Amino acid sequence: MRKVAYWFSLFFIFVVPWENVVMFSGNETLSKFAGLLVAGFWLLVIVATKRVRPPLLFHVACFVFMAWNVVSLIWSVDVPRTLERAETYIQLGILIYMLWDIYTERYMVNRAIQAYVLGAFVTAGSTLYSYVTATAYYYNRYAASGFNPNDAGLILGLGIPMAWHLATLTGKEQTPFLLRIVNFLYLPAALYAIFLTGSRGTLAAGSASFIFIFMTLTQLRIRYQLLLFGAASIAVAAVFTVIP
Repeated sequence: MRKVAYWFSLFFIFVVPWENVVMFSGNETLSKFAGLLVAGFWLLVIVATKRVRPPLLFHVACFVFMAWNVVSLIWSVDVPRTLERAETYIQLGILIYMLWDIYTERYMVNRAIQAYVLGAFVTAGSTLYSYVTATAYYYNRYAASGFNPNDAGLILGLGIPMAWHLATLTGKEQTPFLLRIVNFLYLPAALYAIFLTGSRGTLAAGSASFIFIFMTLTQLRIRYQLLLFGAASIAVAAVFTVIP
């Protein structure tokens, strides 16, 4: 049962980056249905095993934050919007703890990260499709279907350090060769799509990702370092001709 919850959670994480691309009636997303499936099986696991992973201080802080948002309904000047936000935070808090309980091994976490990167590839592809078909969100800014440019840029930006982490793993945790190539390819794909979104906030926040990459470059063999340097140089030279 726990393994079923684990595999459903991987599918859920894969869907999250492009959840707005596929919408159902009532603005329901595929990720919502996947999340409900994971939660259902997780609850069954808890009932069957009568065991749950002890929370960390981080989780306690999340629960306090959730409680504070609920209490703020007392003095809110806009109760419906505050209630909506509180419900969202409660859902996210439960999700955080659920994944903490399911992912007990490092390889499981790496698989979850890989699922996110693959899902973010869909977002990048949808953003590129919007550009090719001249479907601008506004003012020559493009985004994946159903997303605004800033949200799409944030999703893409979050995947950059994840893809680099997976691409540079060594030893027993090393990612299979084909997936390493996929993760390396995500970097230029995500950057190109971020430029298409025109999201300045994403570029500013993404500076932390590049700091992380530069600090871990020494983990790569010299030929990979030279290859990346050459690819980056070409990208910088071409960026002004391929970005609107």
